[in-house]
Amino acid sequence: MAGIRVVAAAVLAVAGLFVSSPEALAASADCNGRWFWHYNLELPQGFWSDGVHTYQLRGAMDGVVVFTPPPVTFAVTPAAPMYRGQAQLRFYAVLVYQNGGFGAVGQLNSTQDTVIQVNDDLIGSKQQADAFSARETSEARWDGGPWVAMDEGPVLSFCSFDPARLGVWERQWGPSYRP
Repeated sequence: MAGIRVVAAAVLAVAGLFVSSPEALAASADCNGRWFWHYNLELPQGFWSDGVHTYQLRGAMDGVVVFTPPPVTFAVTPAAPMYRGQAQLRFYAVLVYQNGGFGAVGQLNSTQDTVIQVNDDLIGSKQQADAFSARETSEARWDGGPWVAMDEGPVLSFCSFDPARLGVWERQWGPSYRP
């Protein structure tokens, strides 16, 4: 009888791994084969000095720049509140976790932990998403400096993404996943 329990537990464990895999989650009816990935540039705590700063992002396909929105300007001051987790410097706005969700701000505290982040996504197979993300790159610059390549995170199921969960604001690739 104990042998049957062990076998049943092993079968359930393996089935649980398959059901919770990124491939299985994205293939579910809820996700419709939607995949996403992040590009991050981690900045050390205390990176920004007091004053006015700008940052800019750009994206390329096969080495050709295809998207460069205008720079984003924000102020850094010790009078700004501290936000839980990281402030994300994104296309068009600085986003922070506040009041159980996220919102744009124009000021950061000089000790606020920050990350420059870009997301992208694709609807299709995991193989299509992997191939597309392999052709794409993102870069960032700040205060008129040189362009710096951003680190690309793994391609994951959109079903694992929940922007309101605190994990997305912590120093990791995202909310609830570690491949």
